[in-house]
Amino acid sequence: MNTIFQRTALLALVAVVLAAPAAAQFAASDTVNALGRSAWEEGALDMFHLTRDNLGARARAMGGAGLSLEYGVESMALNPAAILGSDRITLSSEARIATGGAGVVSFPSQLLLGPGQVLETSGYRVSQGFALDYGHVSLGIPLILLGERGTLGISYRRHRYGPQQTETRFEATGPVTNDIPATVGIGNRPDGGYDALSFALARRLTSWWDVGVNANFESGTLKRDTDVGAAVFGQVVTEGSTFFSEDFRSQSFDVGTRFQFGGLSLGAVAFLPHTIKYDAGVLLKFPLPDPQVTDVAFRVEQPIPAWEMEVPVRLGIGAGYEVTSQLTVAADVWSQKWSEAKITRRDMTPVIEFDDPSDSSTFNYSWALGAGNESFQVQMSDATSIRLGAEYEFRPAENVRVPVWIGYRQEEIQLPQVAVSSDVTQAFPFLVDAYWRYVQNGDPIPDGLDLTPEQIEAELLRQIEYSQAAYYTDSTKGTFITFGAGVTWNQASLEM
Repeated sequence: MNTIFQRTALLALVAVVLAAPAAAQFAASDTVNALGRSAWEEGALDMFHLTRDNLGARARAMGGAGLSLEYGVESMALNPAAILGSDRITLSSEARIATGGAGVVSFPSQLLLGPGQVLETSGYRVSQGFALDYGHVSLGIPLILLGERGTLGISYRRHRYGPQQTETRFEATGPVTNDIPATVGIGNRPDGGYDALSFALARRLTSWWDVGVNANFESGTLKRDTDVGAAVFGQVVTEGSTFFSEDFRSQSFDVGTRFQFGGLSLGAVAFLPHTIKYDAGVLLKFPLPDPQVTDVAFRVEQPIPAWEMEVPVRLGIGAGYEVTSQLTVAADVWSQKWSEAKITRRDMTPVIEFDDPSDSSTFNYSWALGAGNESFQVQMSDATSIRLGAEYEFRPAENVRVPVWIGYRQEEIQLPQVAVSSDVTQAFPFLVDAYWRYVQNGDPIPDGLDLTPEQIEAELLRQIEYSQAAYYTDSTKGTFITFGAGVTWNQASLEM
């Protein structure tokens, strides 16, 4: 019964809880067991689990800019060659408090619930909850490395993801709402995290050229609870939820360099390709009950098999300029070719079914597990990030410095299934109908349709298996304005 097991919109797992199987075939509290694919395909993960966080108040407040600027050991998160900025042993740590509001400039007018199932949407809004999380504990040790100045950095850091809760709402109209305008509310409660024990080594090659390398040993557990409810005229009419948990691990390396020509600094860094290995996990779904069948609820228990994702290289270049002894500006550009990302998992073949053999609209499918593994593209587009920042340092006393930072950041964020393509709304229903007519029922193919039954079946299976129909990926640009300040007195500093 995999009609509901399509990838969800980013913010909701909306397909999971809105497009449930017909509840009439289940008794109250029944458990439906279903084979799951990778957590990415099942909608339990998104790009926010894969985007590395910055470390340190300075980098965050400057919009993430500064990979060309020499600083302390926390700079290893941006550029391992930039950690030569301290001439003494330093210990730094960071806690993060996340709160505030969010606004939406635009949102797609349609969301995809499954192959050919479109939900009209409007009035999207989002609110963020409060979260307290650790950032890192880092140790920087200056040393002489092959006759030149060097620095060893050791950091235990929160690499990706955070526990901040969000609540989103939008108006929806479609077949699953009986074409009655409904308000959909989604509560997202993430937990766990992606931690890294990182070792950095930087060395000065010449008076104007530094190089550095990071080795990151990463592991963690991702958990997420999602509640979804729909209300009509202010009254809650149905509710559902999901729960996801999975462990993962990886090893990665970063290489960087920077150049200093007077007040001008240039830098470049590469987060090298690596593989994230996900252990077997679990995805529980409590779909919204069929509004035509009262007091019926069931649980979908979906084991997630072990799988891997190949993460492509991420490249960054940046420049900084010391305008005066107190004012510094910086600009960085980052790029990642997500189109090269791949998933490797167990071989799975969809088994096509029609609940009513005389009706093509009752299309359904289940999975047959193969003996080997298969790899395929994740179906994402490349992403670019622009980051601008400035630092001004006040000096109220001889041993006191008060830096103030401001930044601008534009991120291109991958949003799986956030837009509906013509392939989904037109090509996929055509394939299903063609399969039902010319493969299932054996009707003769009309003149002018240059396809064989074997080609129709092969293309339908391909679109189901490799997400061509269900996982159309689009990107949107997020814009952030950041600011912060710090104070340094002798050898102690506090930044926020």
